[in-house]
Amino acid sequence: APDTPLEMISVYHLDGDDLLMTHYCAAKNQPRLKLDKAASRPERLVFTFDGGSNLDPARDTYISGLVMTFHDDGRVVSDWSCNQGADKSETTTFELNRTLK
Repeated sequence: APDTPLEMISVYHLDGDDLLMTHYCAAKNQPRLKLDKAASRPERLVFTFDGGSNLDPARDTYISGLVMTFHDDGRVVSDWSCNQGADKSETTTFELNRTLK
């Protein structure tokens, strides 16, 4: 329906010793990202593209990377990379702030 809001969810899960994230996207594809253990630290997790469903990386728009940074003040900053076909990429940053009541 045209007035239905776009919904997306990302699910983090283990596959053996690997931490994966599957992003169920409003674009109707499901890119899979894998934790890059060599590039990550406890305060900074780096996920890289590792395939997916319903997408052709050469022509489709899809989430291609994620960097999550955990700050001492409780903030979590996530930088989501999105590829649009093989040649164009952009990053969107979200910042979550903890508030105490």
